[in-house]
This record gives sequence, C-alpha cells and structure tokens, in this order.
Amino acid sequence: MIVKKTFKIKDFEINKNIYYNYQADDKLIASNGLQVATFTYAGKTRPLNIPAGVSNIYWLGYCKQYYKEAKQSTHRLLLFGDDNCIYYNMMFKFSFDFQRLLTEFNSKPIVLSYKIDDDDAVIIASQEKMIVWRTNYDLYEIENAPIITSMCANEGVLFCTLIEPAYKIWYCSDLNPEKVGKTDTSSGYILLDDDLGYARKVVVFDEDVYIIRDYGITKINNYKEHKTVSMIYQSNTLIFANTVSVNGNSILFFTKEGLYRFNGAKVEKLNVNINTLVGDINPNAIASSLGDKYYLATKLDFCDDKKILCEQNDYVNNVLIVINTQTYDYQIIRGVDVVNFLPLKTENDEQMLMVVNGERNIVTLSKNSVYFDKTLPKMWKNSNIFENFNKKLVTKLSVYADKDIKITINFDDKQLSFITKNSGLNQFNFKRLCSVCGLTIESENSSANIQSLELEYRDC
Repeated sequence: MIVKKTFKIKDFEINKNIYYNYQADDKLIASNGLQVATFTYAGKTRPLNIPAGVSNIYWLGYCKQYYKEAKQSTHRLLLFGDDNCIYYNMMFKFSFDFQRLLTEFNSKPIVLSYKIDDDDAVIIASQEKMIVWRTNYDLYEIENAPIITSMCANEGVLFCTLIEPAYKIWYCSDLNPEKVGKTDTSSGYILLDDDLGYARKVVVFDEDVYIIRDYGITKINNYKEHKTVSMIYQSNTLIFANTVSVNGNSILFFTKEGLYRFNGAKVEKLNVNINTLVGDINPNAIASSLGDKYYLATKLDFCDDKKILCEQNDYVNNVLIVINTQTYDYQIIRGVDVVNFLPLKTENDEQMLMVVNGERNIVTLSKNSVYFDKTLPKMWKNSNIFENFNKKLVTKLSVYADKDIKITINFDDKQLSFITKNSGLNQFNFKRLCSVCGLTIESENSSANIQSLELEYRDC
C-alpha cells in the first residue's frame, strides 16, 4: 500500500533565510513595510514639515503639557537632527511645522514628562546638558548637571541612573531635577552592592519602579523616606537594556538566550521561533512596544550574498522584527536601519514612529509590503522537507496564493521552478526522485500572500 505524505507551510524550519514574510497559522502573509508618517490637522492629513536645517533625523520624543487657564492639553512631538537643534510640533493644533527650542545639543537626548505642583514638566537631558521645561514657564538649563542615562517618576519621586557611577540609583523626593547627583533631606541615592552589574535603566511597571541591571532586575521599595531594593531576577547572560520595553501587563527584554517576559512576579523565557533568529543580537539593538506589538531593531547576518536596501552601505541595524505578543506571530523586514522608536498614543492618533538612518522623514509601518515607493522582495526558504535521507518520490505541488509567486523545488542537485498564474488554487504535477528536497518561495509583489501550500511525496 502506497502511503502519500504531505508537507505544509507549518512544517517549515525557522532559519535566517526567511525574511519579508511571517507565518500565521498555516499561511504566509506579506509583511508590512515602511512609509512616511502622516498626521491630521484641521481635517488635512499629510507628513510634517521637517525643519530646513535638518538633513538627517536622529531622535524623536514626546511630551504633554496641560494649560489650566485654557483647560486643555497640548501634545508636543520633539525632533532632534544633525543640526544639533531640538524642535517641537504642537500636535493636532496650529500647523504641520516645527518650532525650534532655544538651545542646542551635541548628542541624542532623553526626555521625561511628569507633574510638579499641578503643572506638567519636561526634562530633556543629554550627555552635555539638562533642560527643564514647565508649563507656563520658560525653559531653563541646569548648570553642572550629571549625565543621566535613564529616568522615571513614581509616586512623587524622580528616579535616575547616571553614566557614572552606574552602581547607584539617584532619587529626588520633591521631583526637583536640580538635586540629581546630590544628597540632602529630600534627595540621595540607593547603593547597589550586589553582583547583578551596573544599573542601565529605570522603568515604571505595575505602579512600581524596577531597575534593569546588566545581569538581572531589581525592584525599588519606595516607602516615603525609606527606599530599599530587592532582587527580582538574576540572568546568566547579559540583558540588552535597550531592548527592555513595558508591553501591557509585562516587561519584555532580550538576552543572547532569547526573548524573556517579566509579569511582576516571575521571569520566564518565551518559547517562540524568533529566539533562533536573534541568537547573535547586537549591542546596538533597540526595542519598543505599542499595543500588543513588540518592535525590535537589530543586526542579523543572513548568510547570503544579498545586499538589501541599507546593507548596501554602512548601517547600525539591518532588520526590523515585529512580534505579536498575544499570538507570537512575527514579521521580518530586512534592509531597514531603524535607530529610534517613539510609540505615539493619544486620543487622536496611535502609531509607532521610527527614525530610519539616512531618511529625512518621520517613518511608520505601511499597510502594504513596500519601502516608501519600492516593493519589498519576499522569501521563505527550507533546506530539506524530508524527515530522513531515504529516497522519496515527489509528485505534486498545490498552492492557494496570489499571482506571480515563484516556487523553486530543489531535488538533490537539480531543481524545478513554478510561478503561480492564478489568484487562487495553482496545481503542478511532476515526478522527481530524491533524498533531499528543499523549497524556496520568492516574490516581488506587494501582497504575495500564500493561504496554503502542500507538497505531496511518498517513500520508495
């Protein structure tokens, strides 16, 4: 009795030659791409006008300020570019133009919005200066300020990590940034004298403050004048602090061992296919979250001879991976050098904004698989579909897909290629004897979705 066997999409192995597609159930769905972000003012939707002096955007930030007299809030999008100036746009009001802040920076800043005395305040800090901007007040610079690497506010206390010393957490109980790095009755530091490494980042999660360390996570116990720390998690490998992101009811982060989730009680490694792809994650990797999506920009060696988009020049990151944190489906966009994320979520708009190296535009995901005006190529590859190396006879390929998708089947040292001509069912009959059978799917179409694929074979 001849027993027919069937290979399906869900049986694909996960390897680095998979890009521009992600797997959903038993389907291959074309990934999103990138496009210029648009915003809506006075019924018009279009991109913002990038300041004339900016050739490359380096960083985006956001702050919100409430004006009591007018009884309304203003959303401000901050932009820092290669002219060393910070600009702001009054989002959803007035115009598509940016206005310049009366200061210059020589490095990318970080920003924190918080309330003090019922006013909204904003701290903008870089490696050379710190600016404070309060509603209804002029912005001012804090002289001789320490270099802050991360900051957060919780229960009326400002917490900061400094570039040096990186084994202390500084706090100001009166939310006065002028006291960062100083000790008095309302400010000081918490000494980290364990072996979890330097403090790299402070984040507010589930109404508590956590410190991301080189090799673990520490919780700050914030009880009025008494502030202590307790170890929550110890890692065997380095935590990439720039991949740490609060995602709903958890904190996600990467180590070289893969993607981890902290839910406030315990840390667990997530058993997702993406772990095998990013084992060589680089120190410049960055991540952010919006809704149920976790966005990771990193550098991967795809082990082929292709030079896709940014790979033709110098780059920091060459792949954007978007992971659905509910289903753990993912999509891979290769050849894009994302260097900054800004999750924008207001009552008027919700989108992940990005800075792409070399692009003079604010960028977001596109609905179609395009890179601005270019269609992104797609590929999904498997080196061998067989469970062993015994001889088998391959007889039929059935594909339910869009038009113009090229499917190449490698039989030992020979191959056959087919192109789908119909948007729907495409069937190809043949007979090939082989012990190794590989399969590659490629397309230049913006959709190129495959609803199902079956390859029939039998043992000889």
